Amino acid sequence: MQKRLQELNKNSLSIASDNEIIKSWHIFFCDVDTRVEKRDLYLYFICKPSSLLNSYNPNINTIFKSLIPYTKNFKILALTLTGIGDDGVDGCCELNLNGARTITESKVLITCPFIHENALETQK
Repeated sequence: MQKRLQELNKNSLSIASDNEIIKSWHIFFCDVDTRVEKRDLYLYFICKPSSLLNSYNPNINTIFKSLIPYTKNFKILALTLTGIGDDGVDGCCELNLNGARTITESKVLITCPFIHENALETQK
């Protein structure tokens, strides 16, 4: 997916790395449990291997919910592409309620419709 998006997009794309500064206009993918923390003026990724206790690997709610304290001082755009069950739904909705922009992939394009349906139902 990353390679295809890079062909269609002018923004830089990469997998989020532990202790990496989050850059503006850069698209990051998370392949392990990832959260965000602020140090000085910057936001950093904190990446750890997914715990077996999580129902999803990685759990997208972890990163979405870690961004909530920063919605007043940073412009945040969170994308939920495809997923299973309610992965990312709570965090996406909370971000939206706190002023972040959120986008859920079109139901027509997705291979697994559950995340889209859950996200839309939760926001009603």
